[in-house]
Amino acid sequence: EQVTKEDDYLIYVESDLIWDEKALACLLEDLESHDYIGAVAPFSIHEPTDLFYDTWGHRKNGVRFRPHIPYHDEVMSDLTTIDSAGSCLVMRGVVARKCRFDPPEEGIVGFCQNIRSHGFSIYVDPQVRIYHP
Repeated sequence: EQVTKEDDYLIYVESDLIWDEKALACLLEDLESHDYIGAVAPFSIHEPTDLFYDTWGHRKNGVRFRPHIPYHDEVMSDLTTIDSAGSCLVMRGVVARKCRFDPPEEGIVGFCQNIRSHGFSIYVDPQVRIYHP
């Protein structure tokens, strides 16, 4: 589907994830409460091991997240800027309309690079978790 000019937000969630309305509502609240955030991601956790799942996509300052706590030395318990996310990303409509998966072979990491190249910020909210079975 195409994002229209009337769409305020877009939620990107990969099909193999387990999430609930509360988690996505928290991410939307992050956007509504902080106008400087272009997109926000949750922590992506493997269920049942509690290891961080998307260590390929989630990066900060060029460093990938680790499977074990602490998942990243520069990401604690508050909203934090990141280079890229994986698995799930909630973004403003303007971000979805302007940005593309470019280059396509980079997947969501390339998409996040494109978001940042357009001047938008990406954050992670460590308080919000979605799960990969």
